[in-house]
Amino acid sequence: MKTFRITTLVIIMMTLTFVQGGYAYAPTTTHAGLTQEMLAYYELANGETFSNEFGELVVQASIDEDNPAERALNHFYDPTTGEGINDYRPSIKWATDELSGNDFTWRKGIEAYANGDERQAMIVLGHVLHLLEDSAQPSHTRNDPHMGHGKEGLYTGTS
Repeated sequence: MKTFRITTLVIIMMTLTFVQGGYAYAPTTTHAGLTQEMLAYYELANGETFSNEFGELVVQASIDEDNPAERALNHFYDPTTGEGINDYRPSIKWATDELSGNDFTWRKGIEAYANGDERQAMIVLGHVLHLLEDSAQPSHTRNDPHMGHGKEGLYTGTS
């Protein structure tokens, strides 16, 4: 019984040590991994596959949505108020409003695809998937900044 308690205590302490040192976001891998999983799910559910080129375009675009860094200020949306963070556009408008200043709106992706520009359509898809991924994060849906204020504060806080 004593061995069981000691083992349990060691496991708990190790877990707490690793959890405290972990980060949920890495600029080049978080959205890449989430997007790859979304594409894999789509392929499995629909029996269709993305070409390597198109899959890579979608994944890279999901990473690029945070570049330049101030784009990330348009990735928040509080559904109870309809507002974005720090007086920036809410992500739903950033993704859909043609007057938002965003070159990667859903409509632009549909138009590119309809006009035969599948490459541009995949790039837009990656940008929009990034916004959907962010909408699954409580901090993004509560306008809870995990950064300092404004462009200068990007990536200075923890999520």
